[in-house]
Amino acid sequence: MKKSSLKLYEKVKNEFPETPGVYIFKNSSKVIYIGKAKNLKKRVLSYFSKNAGSKAEKIVNEADELDYIVVNSEKEALLLEANLIFKEKPVYNAMLKETRWYPYIFISNEKFPTIKIVREKKEEGEYYGPYTDIGFVRRLLNLSYKLFKIRSCSIDIKPDKSRKPCLEYHLNMCSAPCAGKITAEEYNKQVRKFKEFLNGEIKQLIEELEKEMKRLSELLEFEKAANIRDLIFGIRNIFEPQFVVFNENLDVDGIFFKKGVGEVLRIRNGNLLGKLSFEFNGEPEDFLRQLYFGLKLSIPEIILTNFKTESEISKTFGTNYVGKPRNDFEIKILELSRLNWEEEYRKIEDTENALNRLKEILELPHLPRRIEGIDISHTQGLFTVASLVVFVDGKPMKNEYRRYRFDSINSPDDFLSIKKVVIRRYQKYDLPDLLFIDGGKGQVNSAVEALKSIGKSCPVVGIAKEDERIVFPGAKTDLKLPLDDIALRLLIKVRDESHRFANSFHSKLRDKRIVESKLDNIPGIGPKRKKALLKRFGSVEKVRNASINEIKEVVKSEKLAVLIKKNL
Repeated sequence: MKKSSLKLYEKVKNEFPETPGVYIFKNSSKVIYIGKAKNLKKRVLSYFSKNAGSKAEKIVNEADELDYIVVNSEKEALLLEANLIFKEKPVYNAMLKETRWYPYIFISNEKFPTIKIVREKKEEGEYYGPYTDIGFVRRLLNLSYKLFKIRSCSIDIKPDKSRKPCLEYHLNMCSAPCAGKITAEEYNKQVRKFKEFLNGEIKQLIEELEKEMKRLSELLEFEKAANIRDLIFGIRNIFEPQFVVFNENLDVDGIFFKKGVGEVLRIRNGNLLGKLSFEFNGEPEDFLRQLYFGLKLSIPEIILTNFKTESEISKTFGTNYVGKPRNDFEIKILELSRLNWEEEYRKIEDTENALNRLKEILELPHLPRRIEGIDISHTQGLFTVASLVVFVDGKPMKNEYRRYRFDSINSPDDFLSIKKVVIRRYQKYDLPDLLFIDGGKGQVNSAVEALKSIGKSCPVVGIAKEDERIVFPGAKTDLKLPLDDIALRLLIKVRDESHRFANSFHSKLRDKRIVESKLDNIPGIGPKRKKALLKRFGSVEKVRNASINEIKEVVKSEKLAVLIKKNL
């Protein structure tokens, strides 16, 4: 036994208690493994025995520090273990990996909360989701702003009745707490209703809206009644296509876990809200713990699984039942989960095959787990921008995408632009397993030269736009593959995504420059006034929608305010 391991053994023997808790192996201040135990001392001592196994031996040999946290019960240990694993992401723990990036609805922890769509849990507040469909979530939030009038901005709210409400208030999509138009008590009542809405209390909300519509109609307030009617239609149009309705009004999760892939069907109030897919290289019950205690998914009344669970697990999860189906209704749910698992597993296998095929045909030293793609976009050299997209295991990691702009380049020069973005990117960041350049030999060679100039190298390929040939740096011939080849399809997917991302950024810059030039053409608007207007209103579009009095407050001239409104 190594000296450091002997030291850890003595620490466990002399200091660890015989109580429930969580133990933490560390290496150079980095957590390498986290576990739970009914008896901390007995469990951790087992890591130092001759029959502990290869994984335990590796953990002990790599660790130079060992810590523990005492809790009151095994359930608390389960909760703490899952939370710590999710937070620290230790090397030797099986980690829950989403097969795609799922959106959440975030409600901030403030006196006047704001709501928005996020993809990561970074801020203090409440998270609802994850949701399967980003389009559904956007439609849901747009409708919610009209229904509950909760703010979407992130400004620090200090109610001030002298402050002018923004355009969202005038569009009836915010209650303007910043201008003192609503009390904190009234505002948070709307937030509570919004939370009930997200939890599936849709029928009750529609009934309340129908009563209010009828009341307004009886008062001959037909315009207001029509607005409420439109909201009711909006709710039904958003939710009805999303839901598959079951006969029984239950909250159920159907979980099918096999071969390191887990499929979760989420049913709330008898409505199938969607499915979530995960990869997890560990035991089924560890998958459950990380799902509900680490990821913090809402726990339903019933959790159906295709694997055996401990008899006491439902108490641990604080729910009615966890285990295999007990009747025809539950069998139907788990069968649906299995069918979705088969589809997800096929996609994962296809991706793995595509990565192996890429490794083979490009003669790479190892699987291209991380592929980064670069594309350049401009209009005859103007508004030159570059996109960088990231694919990990064949899936886009949109939170890692980056954009670059080159105001100093005013003529069409893709080669120079590629050199600049490669140098800017890889002077700071690690190289990928494969760098993809959208273009032919000239563009690919430019990337290789740029890497050489900073003393780095990695495999680089491109795709010639004419006939989808794979281009290599320095090679005399290109590689022509059938269009249905799985490796080529993956590269085309990276190419199309980098192209889309570059074009969207380029269009945004170009359109912004065109729109902002409208202010430049108005007599009396110089750089200072232009900056002040954009700072106050946020965009030219919002200046256009502002009143003459609001514009006058900024430019200090009624005559100029009238001129601005006329020109815009």
